[in-house]
Amino acid sequence: MNSAEDKFDNIRIVEDGTVASVSMDYSFWANNKMTNWGGKYLTLIKRDGKWKITSVIYSVELAEYFEQPGLNERGTIQYKI
Repeated sequence: MNSAEDKFDNIRIVEDGTVASVSMDYSFWANNKMTNWGGKYLTLIKRDGKWKITSVIYSVELAEYFEQPGLNERGTIQYKI
């Protein structure tokens, strides 16, 4: 039997009552082995009292080539543009 599972951690939510953004780290597992990982970002808007997702963007790193940093490291990674 094949199994697949998404795991999420390091979840951050920012909202002002009408709009919101959610960012999280994820990993995708197939047959108890991580195949890929990355960041996932959602924007939402509240309409008629219900939150609706307006966009989703995510990164993908293949676990075969790039090891996912530990949770402590992921919280401190910063990039300069």
